[in-house]
Amino acid sequence: MAAALQARRRKVRNDLPTFHGDLVTASDYSSQISLAQTQLGRNQKVNGLAIPDESGVVAASSILNTGTGFSYYPNVHLAATSWYLIAASSGNPYQL
Repeated sequence: MAAALQARRRKVRNDLPTFHGDLVTASDYSSQISLAQTQLGRNQKVNGLAIPDESGVVAASSILNTGTGFSYYPNVHLAATSWYLIAASSGNPYQL
């Protein structure tokens, strides 16, 4: 969501009380993602080897059941980390 808001760059609208323009809202989301990375991404391991703290973004803040037989967990996740980096660099992966 943060990456999409960065790309769209719409100005302030009055339709939602918590929406303050795309860039401000994207920045708020990125701050929350950074907080989750700091607090939830600690002390994780892969195959018994420690993942350095703050080296990735977790997929969810708690166990999230999708209802389709798949769940997201508060584990460092490649896709979540990738989208965060795209947003942080104001990138747009869909732009040619």
